[in-house]
Amino acid sequence: ADAAWSSSDETVTVEAGLVTVPAEHAGGEVTITAEYEGQQGTATVTVTAPEPPPVESVAVEPATATVAAGETVQLAANATAGGETTDVTADAAWSSSDETVTVEAGLVTVPAEHAGGEVTVTAEYEGQQGTATVTVTPAAQAETFGARRRR
Repeated sequence: ADAAWSSSDETVTVEAGLVTVPAEHAGGEVTITAEYEGQQGTATVTVTAPEPPPVESVAVEPATATVAAGETVQLAANATAGGETTDVTADAAWSSSDETVTVEAGLVTVPAEHAGGEVTVTAEYEGQQGTATVTVTPAAQAETFGARRRR
């Protein structure tokens, strides 16, 4: 007669002593029990979660944007690893080629007195970088009207 096998984790199966753990298992300890003719033995198996695949690339979207001085524009950073793309906007380290333009969690803030021009915004995540080009347009100048001539 064969031993009866069981696992303390219903997602982990045991057949004839062969323990099978699903790929999506989060990890942790699992107790395996073998029972034969009224006797039982146990073993503790430590399941380790697989290492996540390394980040292959980071893309900033949109890759180009236009914003007026004194305004903001929201960018997003997406990391690709193992064929999966994940939004890492909140976790990326953001920087700007223009020290007067700030970027926090992808939100680009341009001061009102900015003269305009192109700014490169970079998002870095796990050693990979992505960039976007933000074109700043100067704040609209107040229109001045000359005095009307009398006829």
